[in-house]
Amino acid sequence: MNIKEDTLVFLQKYSIKNFIVMNEDEKIEMDVSNLLSLEYICDYENAIFAIMKAVLRVDIRKRIYILKHKRKIRVKLEIEKAGLDIQTEEFVTNPEPVLNETFAIYLNDDDEIQDQENLDERLEANFSEYDESENPLEVENYFETQNTIELYLFNPKLLEASRYSFNEIYTKGTLQNIVGNILTICHIGHTLSCQATYIENASKS
Repeated sequence: MNIKEDTLVFLQKYSIKNFIVMNEDEKIEMDVSNLLSLEYICDYENAIFAIMKAVLRVDIRKRIYILKHKRKIRVKLEIEKAGLDIQTEEFVTNPEPVLNETFAIYLNDDDEIQDQENLDERLEANFSEYDESENPLEVENYFETQNTIELYLFNPKLLEASRYSFNEIYTKGTLQNIVGNILTICHIGHTLSCQATYIENASKS
């Protein structure tokens, strides 16, 4: 590729704008500096959809709280990008949104088997030192933030769609259009498919 001297060349730098752990009306805005890593995983041999693995450094109270409410927890993740000059290392474009989604979570095997009663006792013990005017989830003790937790983020709509059973026979249509039609029937959004008149479904004729 030929680059002229007056051509502005820059890299795209991605950054986490917000990482918010939510449990219905309760929200914990995580300091993004505590997000140790964020990995996009496309392992279609062992999973039917892509996931993201987030490793967080958290206060012990936040960790226990997440484990206790894991089935209700949602994570709001916002990612943005901006152009970074490769010579001056200064930003040359305004930030642009890349991702703004809410995800459900599941945990690693060790965290998934945590005993609920034990979590309740640990949570109560760690919260007991605060009076009612303080929210322990907003307090961060440096000596108790050396805990890490792995959160696997996924779109809850995809999990719901994966529970559909599908048993149909198509006699006409391209493979792309048939797959698109199946995904649409299973309520998996953001798919492009042809009009139904181009697909002949033998099982419904």
